[in-house]
Amino acid sequence: MSRKLIFRNKSMILFCLFILLASANFGKSKLIEDEETDLTTEDVYFNFNWSLFTGYAVDKTPTAANLVGGYREVLITASSLLCCISKDGVSLWNYTAVGTIGNSPAVVDIDHDGQDEIIFACSSGYVYCLSNTGNVEWTRHYSGENFGGAPAIGDLDNDSHVEILLGGFAGAAVYCLNETGHIKWIYDYIDYIYTPTIADINADGYLEVLAADWTGELLCLDYEGDLLWSYGATSLMETTASVADLDDDGKLEVIFGSDDNWLYCVNSTGDLVWKFLLDGDIQTAAAIGDINNDGNLEIVVGTMASRVNCLDENGTSLWNFTSSYALVGAPALCKLSDSGYLHVVINDYYGYIHVLNHLGGETDSKQMPSYTYGSVIALDLENLDYGYTEFLFGCDDGNLYCYTFSMSAVTNNIEWSGLYGSFTRNGRIDSDRDRLDDETENYCDTGPYQRDTDADGLYDYFEIFSTMTSAKDNDTDDDYIDDGDEYYLYNTNPLNNDTDADGLLDGLEVFTYYTEELDPDTDDDGLLDGEEILVYTTNPFLADSDVDGLDDYDEIFTHFTDPSDSDSDDDTINDGDEINTYLTDPLDDD
Repeated sequence: MSRKLIFRNKSMILFCLFILLASANFGKSKLIEDEETDLTTEDVYFNFNWSLFTGYAVDKTPTAANLVGGYREVLITASSLLCCISKDGVSLWNYTAVGTIGNSPAVVDIDHDGQDEIIFACSSGYVYCLSNTGNVEWTRHYSGENFGGAPAIGDLDNDSHVEILLGGFAGAAVYCLNETGHIKWIYDYIDYIYTPTIADINADGYLEVLAADWTGELLCLDYEGDLLWSYGATSLMETTASVADLDDDGKLEVIFGSDDNWLYCVNSTGDLVWKFLLDGDIQTAAAIGDINNDGNLEIVVGTMASRVNCLDENGTSLWNFTSSYALVGAPALCKLSDSGYLHVVINDYYGYIHVLNHLGGETDSKQMPSYTYGSVIALDLENLDYGYTEFLFGCDDGNLYCYTFSMSAVTNNIEWSGLYGSFTRNGRIDSDRDRLDDETENYCDTGPYQRDTDADGLYDYFEIFSTMTSAKDNDTDDDYIDDGDEYYLYNTNPLNNDTDADGLLDGLEVFTYYTEELDPDTDDDGLLDGEEILVYTTNPFLADSDVDGLDDYDEIFTHFTDPSDSDSDDDTINDGDEINTYLTDPLDDD
């Protein structure tokens, strides 16, 4: 029996024990003040924040996103349950799916409404799209399929609409779904396929899809689902590929591991660059980042033989660290002290969380009450540019745990958040933590180290996936208002320079004329604000500009009097009195 099956059997036994406690304890958050381990030479040590009991073994990696308000919420899956939790560990809502949820959800604004949606798939063949408040937006059922991985999200064909990529177990296929969950294409293969990776690996302007399967094949598909190339490893693969430009040639290398202990690096055309024999099989994705500040990227990966390995960009071993148990979690890379170097945070099967410095030395460790199967993720729940890094992970005891570290308040401190690098599950670095990984930023020509490249008050991710504004132009519609101000302050359309269609640019209404930018007729006199200012020179704030008892519109289109002159015929009787009182002609003084 394989290790994997043994783990699953143990998980089922523990599940049966913990389910008995679920009804009485679900949603209770446990806070402990200042629980710490011993101080280390770097003064980096654990602080316990909170835990939350779900009633099921939490064997998947958490996800976090700013769903509502100014802070990030946490999403976890446990059996068929999806839970949304506040930054303080309070249960906000939960949703029960049909079948076991395959892996972590992905979070993206899939319909450009300014609110994120939550995408996940199940063993039953169901794919779900929930709103940020947990309401179902759509479901799709693919009968006979078993989705065991996380969805990967990206715009494959540059049409401003994202695609959802899923790997099938039963059907052994790569599924490409559109933003409403309908099939765009399917690539059928031979065996189980886990979470695909999406990246423009060959710099052709379109995203490719990378998928590894149990036959040992790494597939590279184009945006239409046609095979570009494949690479055959010597054993089955249970991991998702990670990608990065290791040699700085403008094209991406692909890093992945196999069950016979080999870590592979292939180039953008599927040719082997290097491979390295590790001491155990690899069942998690590699993390990539500049660990030691040498200007080059390093690769960090754990094995089932209990060893964390760090390799340089050429596949040369830099260091390794030996744990006591199999390393089932993907590493997270982040700065936890003011040393400037990245730390590695990784969990093993037996519940130990290890913190390693850039040289592979352990600065701290913590044993959890039970087994950990998913990966640790690193994030800033407060959503601050300079804040403490929280670490989230689930255990077989049914709890989600949240810890911080003593000296983690470092600007832009998270380089690889954990499972697959970013929360769109693309296997890529997100250096500026704006939810747009570095390769997508390069693809979109935005700054991978700037959350808001054009300084307009909107994060690059939000501009690309939600508002559809330019992430490189602070005023997309050239109306003299920054896109962020249009969205957050004035509620005007950043893609339309005259939101209320009154003939005046939004910026001129806000900053020059002070008319209502969302009301085409500020004074309700029947004339557009632009007509009053640019054509008739009337007052857009007064329905009767010359105060003669006649509205401007009536003077222009009914009586043909001068709306800017109260006595059009200069007979000392104002136009309104002539029409309404004396029944004289306001255009004839005699």
